[in-house]
This record gives sequence, structure tokens and C-alpha cells, in this order.
Amino acid sequence: MGGFLGSMLGSSMGNSSKRATAASSSQPAPAASSNPGADSTPPATPQESTGGCGCGTLFVLLCAALLAWALFSAFGCAGSGDGAGSGAYASASSTHQREKLPAGTAQITPYYNDLDGDWIHNTAVLETGLRAFADETGVMPYVYILPNGYTTSTAELTQTAQEVYAQNFDDEGHFVLVFCDNGSGGYNCGYCVGSAARSVMDDEAVSVLAKNLDAAYANQSLSEEEIFSEAFSGTAQEIMADPAEARRPLIVGAVVIGVLVVAITIYGAHKNREKKRQAEQKRLDDLLNQPLETFGDQELEDLEKKYTDKGPSE
Repeated sequence: MGGFLGSMLGSSMGNSSKRATAASSSQPAPAASSNPGADSTPPATPQESTGGCGCGTLFVLLCAALLAWALFSAFGCAGSGDGAGSGAYASASSTHQREKLPAGTAQITPYYNDLDGDWIHNTAVLETGLRAFADETGVMPYVYILPNGYTTSTAELTQTAQEVYAQNFDDEGHFVLVFCDNGSGGYNCGYCVGSAARSVMDDEAVSVLAKNLDAAYANQSLSEEEIFSEAFSGTAQEIMADPAEARRPLIVGAVVIGVLVVAITIYGAHKNREKKRQAEQKRLDDLLNQPLETFGDQELEDLEKKYTDKGPSE
């Protein structure tokens, strides 16, 4: 399968082999494939209590801490770092579980070819991530880096990916990524995936790779080797994970928040009942502490006032 992986403005390579900071965006432009033997498609805050011994405040703080933990658990798996995915693939995610290709589907081959000559200097760093991708998915990755500024045509990059696949690999378990930095803050890619590897690297998985490559490319703290290493290893972890496991933190967070709401509601009702009980108790205490003669004097005063207001009888 050949296709367009991404056309993102990010950071460009200079003569020093370091990318310069720039804004990031993406504009997808799918390209068709004609590679034989391969498929083709591009891819509620509680009110603080008052009075008492401070237990109300402690309860509120405890609820706040639990709420913060729930939110962190629910959303803490989101990517972080200096770079972030952008453009058409920024929200790409894996929605179904994939099965690793059987052993032997893909031949063990080299992981990359740097025709530019100034991208890959630490082979071990690059191959660590690519090997992790192969181990996790069973798909053998191959990164083919063209000289900076060689082309910005995704159709040409896709055609190159198909040619590289046909010339170098006899199996259907490889994923070939052809990468070309445009030399002015962005890059373009084409790719070709074997028919067997298609069960793993489907359109959704390719979009996840595009997202991760975009994020890694924009992350100025990463070396050139780490861009590809982290993009591929992160993609493998994401696309091979059980979606049910990925949703578990959200479920836990929702349950915790629900428990907090119920607890706060019960606590509030208890405090209201307690206030009413204390008010009634105070009223009874005041009544019981009132001198007995006060009751008699008050009755006489009321009777006297009644006849005084009525006036002399005729």
C-alpha cells in the first residue's frame, strides 16, 4: 500500500543537522498506489464547611485530592513534551485491537538508509525504537531518508516507497517510510506497506504514526535519530494496546467522581440536619434556662395589657 503520511510545517534541518524552531501545521494530500501485491489507501466543587473542629475542611480537601487524582488518571495518558501532534492527524487514535504478525512473516533486514547523510549519526538510538516497533507489531520498518529539499511531491515520495519496497524486500511484512525534509521548516512522506503488514498498519495505524512523527519532529529536545525512534516505538505501543485498557482510567475516573458527588451530597445533607438539630437544641436550652417567674410575670403583663387596650366597660 502506498500513500501519503504527512505534510507538516515543523522544524527544518540546517547544515549543523539541527532543526530550527518554527510553527507546526499540516495539510493532508492523499496519493494513490499501484504497487502489486500491496493494498493502496492513504491513510462540582463542594462548599467549605464552617465551624466545628475542622473536619469539614479536611473532608473538602480529601475530596479535592481524590478529584484531582481521578482527573489525572483519566487524562494522564495523554502525550506530553515540547512537541505536540498537529494538523489532520492531531487527534488520531487507535480504536481496535490488532494482532502481531506471525514470526517469519517479515524478513530481518536493515532498518534505514540515510541518503542525505546528515540525519542519522547514532544508529543505536534510531534502531532501538525501530526494533521495538518490529518486536511489538511483527512488521519490519524501513526508513528511507532522501536528501533535504529533494522533493515535496507526495506522489513522488509514494512512488519512491513502492520502488524501494520492490527492490529490497521479497516478503509482505514490511513498512517502508520515505522521508524528505523540505529544508525550510517542514517535511513530506510517502509510504508502502506489504499486504500482510496491512492487518497491523491499516489507515488508522498510519494516522497514529503520522501524529507521532509530527509531534517528535516538532519537539526540539529530540535528536534526529530520536524523532524516528520515538515516533515508531510510540506508535507500536498505541496501536497494539487493548482499547479497553486505554478506556479503563476514564471509567475509574468517572466512578471516583460519581462517588465524590454522592459523598458530598450525603455530607451536605448531614451538615444541614446537624445545624437544624443544634438550632433546636439551643432553643430548648434557652427555654429551659429561662427563670420560672418570667413565665408568670409575662402572663400577668399580657392580661393587664389586654384589659388596658380594651378600655373601661360601659
